[in-house]
Amino acid sequence: MMISAQAPLGGPDPSGGAAPAHQVTYLQELRIQDFALVSKQTVKFTPGLNAITGESGSGKSVLIEALGQLLGNPAPPECVRAPATSAVVEGTILLSPAAARRVAATGAAMGLPARALPAGGGDGGGPATLVLRREITTLPVGDAPPPPPDAPPGQRLLRSRCFVNGATTSLRVLRAVAGDLVDTNGQHAAVGLRDGGTQLALLDRIAGNSALAACVASRQARLAALQELLRGLDALGDEGERARIEKLVALVTKAAVEPGGRV
Repeated sequence: MMISAQAPLGGPDPSGGAAPAHQVTYLQELRIQDFALVSKQTVKFTPGLNAITGESGSGKSVLIEALGQLLGNPAPPECVRAPATSAVVEGTILLSPAAARRVAATGAAMGLPARALPAGGGDGGGPATLVLRREITTLPVGDAPPPPPDAPPGQRLLRSRCFVNGATTSLRVLRAVAGDLVDTNGQHAAVGLRDGGTQLALLDRIAGNSALAACVASRQARLAALQELLRGLDALGDEGERARIEKLVALVTKAAVEPGGRV
C-alpha cells in the first residue's frame, strides 16, 4: 500500500526541485480507535511517497477502510470492534494554499461555519490544517429502527457523526470536502472512469471549478425544493386559502424583502 502527497496546483517546480512542504497537500496523521481489528493506532505520514508493507492480515486494508470513512464511504457492518460500542477515525491533512482556498470555498458553499474553514495557509506562511473526524456508533436494540429486509440476522445497525475542524456536519459535506483532496486507487479503480458523474467531477477538479460546482449543486437543490413547494401550492383545493397565500406572496414581492431583512 502506498500513500503519496498531492503535487501543488500547477504542476511540479519548474526548476526540477521538490516543492516546499507548505506547498504540498498531504495526509499528516491517521488516528484509529476501535475500528475493525484495531484497538488504538496512530499512523504518521510525511510529504512524498509513503509505503506501508506487511504480511497478509497485518492490517494494511484496515488503514484503507479507515481512510475511506473520512472520505464519506459507507461504514462496514462490523467495523466497530467488540466489545466497544463506537469507533473513531480521525485524520489531519495539511493543505497547500491553493487546496486551503478550494476547501474553504467548498465548505462555505455547503454551509460550514467560519470556524470550521481552514485557517492559515497563506502563500507566504505555514500550511493550513484540516482535521476530519468520524464517529461510528452501534445503535442500542431499543433505539434501532427495523433492519432492512436483506440485512443478515444479528447485524448491528450503525450511526455516524461527522466533524470538520471540530464542527459537526453531515456525511454529504464530509464527502464533498475530503473528496476534493484524496484519491484512492486500486486494481479496479479504472472502472469508476466510466461513470458520468466521476467524469464531470474530474473535469471540474482539473478546471478548478469544484467549489463553483458545489455551489451550483446547492442552489439547484434549493430551486428543486422551491419548485416542489410551488407544486404543493398549485395542488391546494381550497380556493380561498390559495387566494390568501397568493396575496401574501404578492405583498412580499412588492415590498422587496431581502432574506434576513425587516418589514
